[in-house]
Amino acid sequence: MPSKNPITDTEAFRDALGTEPDPVTARRFGVSTQTVQEYRRAAGIPSYVEVRRAQVDALVAACDRSTSAVAREAGVSRRAVTKRRAALGEACPVSPFVMDAEAKREGLLAYVAENPTASVAEAARAVGLSRSRAYAILGAQKAR
Repeated sequence: MPSKNPITDTEAFRDALGTEPDPVTARRFGVSTQTVQEYRRAAGIPSYVEVRRAQVDALVAACDRSTSAVAREAGVSRRAVTKRRAALGEACPVSPFVMDAEAKREGLLAYVAENPTASVAEAARAVGLSRSRAYAILGAQKAR
């Protein structure tokens, strides 16, 4: 695509398309954001945001990392990961650590229901929780 601006004809400009946000590329090369978007779209290059979102979605869908780990690996905020988890819905709605904590909570309540004479320490040990966490869960349960 011949252009009026010799900057947009450089290999460095073409290589930068889609590797960083369009406004950043525009500032770096001294052109408008619209120019960068037009050249990127004409070349069929996805936007940086689309690429980053796909990367985050892939990490979230694996359901094997915490929100913080996904955020660190993808270079985004924890809030961005949380929003993507919500947007993906049932694919992996919460961190695997949250699911594990909920399973332990349910396990503790079931253990206490089956063994009413067991001490809190025994129940906590049986499901793999700390004693203080078991007291917190059982205290909250009694308050209901």
